[in-house]
Amino acid sequence: MQSGLRGQLLDVTLRSPDSSIYLLVDTTLGDPLANVATRATAVAVPIRHPDLKRDHHPYLLRLGEIGRDPAIDTSLALGLAQALRSPEGLALGRSICLWLVSDSDIDVVAHHLAARAKVRVGSETRLFRFWDPRVMDALEHLLRPMQAGSLLGPVSSCLWLTRSGSLASLRVADAKSDEAIVDGLRLDQRQLDHLARVELINRALDVLQDMERTVLGAEVRTVLGGLIEKGAREWTLRTDRELVTYALYGVLVHQRFDREPGVAEAMDQARRAGTSPIDALEQFDESYWQALAGKADGCAEAARTA
Repeated sequence: MQSGLRGQLLDVTLRSPDSSIYLLVDTTLGDPLANVATRATAVAVPIRHPDLKRDHHPYLLRLGEIGRDPAIDTSLALGLAQALRSPEGLALGRSICLWLVSDSDIDVVAHHLAARAKVRVGSETRLFRFWDPRVMDALEHLLRPMQAGSLLGPVSSCLWLTRSGSLASLRVADAKSDEAIVDGLRLDQRQLDHLARVELINRALDVLQDMERTVLGAEVRTVLGGLIEKGAREWTLRTDRELVTYALYGVLVHQRFDREPGVAEAMDQARRAGTSPIDALEQFDESYWQALAGKADGCAEAARTA
């Protein structure tokens, strides 16, 4: 798998022979490339935001020729382990983030990315960790091509590893607007609402991935996001644990599992008693949930063939 990824990176660089390839690394949980020979040449992405400590700034590392620079194979091996949630890859989270192709100097790219690391939400300026591959998985389906161009600026190609271990890229408009690049990334309310749920969506996806369930594509993300919003709205769920658990029941059993009379009654009783409706679900055993899931599947199949 790693050799195939190396070949894909090579194809991208061959299409831009005069460009450089940079690796963007996150250091929040530690530096995965601390022992790489070229680490000292890396350039920090100079993000100024109170939610990001100076020693946690991501950095860009200029990579050499594919096949000759050991940092490339090291980054691919580590990134693959992290994307697939292998035991050896979990300690540093998704610290191997993006491979970026650009004909601009590394400092120019670093400063542009730093400017895009903040987004306006109402009257607040929030940190926007777009470089996290799990966020990029969402942005791939969320951003319009012109917005992607504004995000990337001088970067012509942006690649990252998905949860399947394959490389994905952000689709950019054929012609970038200079005005959009200067003015910054503007997100509409729908996009902001989805991004506000991305962390919880990804926590649910982590669980599903460990269960070897489907975790790719926009559909599963949309379903999880809708369930998280529904749990907060209809059951007044507030904690991350409650919202993620509710979303997982919705995916693993059925999206309307809480409409089943017995389940709805138990959850409502818990709410009236001042306890979490999610804790009420523990009274139902695995065989109950399997039967409910099978019942839902049967109804769905009948509806399709009617």
